[in-house]
Amino acid sequence: MAGTNSFLEWRAYPFEPQQRTDRPYPRSLFAASPPDLSPRLPFEISLLLPIQKPSDPVPENTETPANVAAALFLANPLLHVPTWARYFRKRGVGWVSNFPSVTQHDDSFQDRLCDVDLGPAKERALLAEFRAAGLRTLVCVSQPRDAVAAVTDGCDAMLVLPKTAEFELGFPSVRRRSAQIADIRTAVPEAGVPILGLLQPAEAGFPSAQPVGMDAAMVRPSKVSLS
Repeated sequence: MAGTNSFLEWRAYPFEPQQRTDRPYPRSLFAASPPDLSPRLPFEISLLLPIQKPSDPVPENTETPANVAAALFLANPLLHVPTWARYFRKRGVGWVSNFPSVTQHDDSFQDRLCDVDLGPAKERALLAEFRAAGLRTLVCVSQPRDAVAAVTDGCDAMLVLPKTAEFELGFPSVRRRSAQIADIRTAVPEAGVPILGLLQPAEAGFPSAQPVGMDAAMVRPSKVSLS
């Protein structure tokens, strides 16, 4: 599984001195970057496209793997959780995430995925296996029912991802992301875990220009990086 040449990093914000929660959440989310990644699509959408096989999402030169989340596309019938869990534990990786998530799709497409057991429930079941194997889980959610199910099934943190349709006119606005986070908080008022959102790189460092309601955030990558 080693030998990934390129990766994407969603970096946690705020950092330690500015933390809004004392509950644990990953300091980075790493995803493997496929070689044919489209430069015209947002990374959160490009990674939903089929790739030939899952690649190691965490670069070899990661200094504190216990504080990072490994992104895996879990709508993959060939993904073997015990193998990946052993590998992540061996490397000291502390978190795993269903990133990107089929919850980003519209309801009709989700229904089709559920018909072949590749829907949101399957993602949560696989995350539960990773959690039982000793890894913390950053569960990606896109609507209130996702958050309710994540809290019911158990998770360690939640990352709110906009639906695919929200990207049609560009990256979703601060107002739209704030409303999405508010809807999710209303659905799980006693979530008991940090709720994270996405930030544009230009929004980091300017709290007044960020979505409200987040405990922390992940700053989107501006480019693919090499390990």
